[in-house]
Amino acid sequence: HTTEYEHGHKRTVVLGETLSTYPFNYELVNKRKAQATMITPRGKDNGKFWLSSLRFDCPVPNNGELRNIVRSGDGVLSDGTATIYVDIVPIRTSARFGTGEIYG
Repeated sequence: HTTEYEHGHKRTVVLGETLSTYPFNYELVNKRKAQATMITPRGKDNGKFWLSSLRFDCPVPNNGELRNIVRSGDGVLSDGTATIYVDIVPIRTSARFGTGEIYG
């Protein structure tokens, strides 16, 4: 999103929306490590993911010139202030326990 100022009023403008993409399926990777599940109903599973780095990509929406503005750096002012912001919103899904509930 970006913020526009018109006649002294601030207005947020949504430039586009995309979903994150993941380079691999975390549940499948965990299963290949011979683990039955990433999380357990008892909650004794923090060691499996607490300090893990989760990699994901946030594609830039194909909104006219937006990709070119981000690529070229034209969205950054001369003093280093950004004019385009990314909102990351988690989409919560229900917990899946055991191999029968793994998305693959």
